[in-house]
Amino acid sequence: MAPPSDQRDQTPPQQAERANPETSTPPAIARKRLVFVIAAFALSLVAGSFADRLGMGFIGEIGVFVGVLAAALGFLYLLEGRLRARLEAADWRLCTHCTYDLSQMAEEGDCPECGERYHHFDCRYRWKLVPLLGGRRIG
Repeated sequence: MAPPSDQRDQTPPQQAERANPETSTPPAIARKRLVFVIAAFALSLVAGSFADRLGMGFIGEIGVFVGVLAAALGFLYLLEGRLRARLEAADWRLCTHCTYDLSQMAEEGDCPECGERYHHFDCRYRWKLVPLLGGRRIG
């Protein structure tokens, strides 16, 4: 006799609460990238307008815009390289929401920094899927 459908479809609570690592970039990196790209673009526009005021012409404005944007992307590359070093030092067990080091914490629980639920396997898996600018993709 088959069990009732409500018992058959239930999953253990710890698995039901876990995020699906296949479908999302860790929020910590997604937020930082978005804010950084918006700020870099705005800074590039401002720098381009100053180039116009200095009489550099259209080509000068484009050059300043591209130069500032390239410098900002280089800075992002350095920041993500530092994040990669932190991830490797913590055995890829940083909180995916706030990058708190969870390497000394229990296998699963709530992050003490942001309160988000974590599981070490999910943290490792999600971080290794992210192609960080500061290094190669792992996994």
